[in-house]
Amino acid sequence: MQPSSPDLFYSAKRRLDRANNRISRLKDIVIAFVKKNPYAATQYMDTDGVTKVHAIKFTDRLDPVCEDIAAEALLALRACLDQAAYATAVAAGKSKPTQTRFPIAGSATDLQNLLKGGICKHVPQDIVTFFCGLKPYKGGNDTLWTMNHMRNAIHTTFAPNGVVAGFNSITFLGGTPGFSGRMKGLNIVDPLRWDREKNEIAIFRADPGAHYPDIKIDFRFLISFSDVVLNGSKDAVAILSAMALEVQRVLLGTEEECHRLKLI
Repeated sequence: MQPSSPDLFYSAKRRLDRANNRISRLKDIVIAFVKKNPYAATQYMDTDGVTKVHAIKFTDRLDPVCEDIAAEALLALRACLDQAAYATAVAAGKSKPTQTRFPIAGSATDLQNLLKGGICKHVPQDIVTFFCGLKPYKGGNDTLWTMNHMRNAIHTTFAPNGVVAGFNSITFLGGTPGFSGRMKGLNIVDPLRWDREKNEIAIFRADPGAHYPDIKIDFRFLISFSDVVLNGSKDAVAILSAMALEVQRVLLGTEEECHRLKLI
């Protein structure tokens, strides 16, 4: 229910609540999936007929609904920013503002070009200055830029069900713990990549005639977006959560700026 006293930022706050709800739902699904340890070690001959491949085979797939949930979160986050910009125009007395997009660009120069194009024409100039101070472009505020970039790509390259692999430890049974990647005839796959079609990650490739002890792998994985890294993280939920926190910071800051300017 909408509050009885007017809150010009009500819609923006609702969009942020929606995004956080979707992120929480995605987190629950991912945690449940990871807890199942849905994988097993396997080995087989490669297509060349001579090289043996050691791989981690996933026995299940992440529910495709996760793509929808993550996409909804991104759309809601972007909408929150646009709704916040719209609210400032209404606060400034615009009755039917239409050019009120929150500006996000590929560079500082692109940002200025966007503004010259009039996307913030109905937003108060002091608020536009505040937005620019947030550096909403690549290389300035990468969290906002990445959010916007991913939101624009949801119909093409968006794929949150990629798997990023890693090791806690590798032990050669009968040998010594650890792995240098230099055991004769045994080659670690680098970088590790999830094969979507096979639903597996190849770990080692053994040359013909190679002799090596049995291998025990303490394996871990996380769910990531395809080729997206933010603040050093590849974890999809962590990335979305960081975006939501940044959007919240922008929303609250915009509202505070309106108070400072006595627009509300």
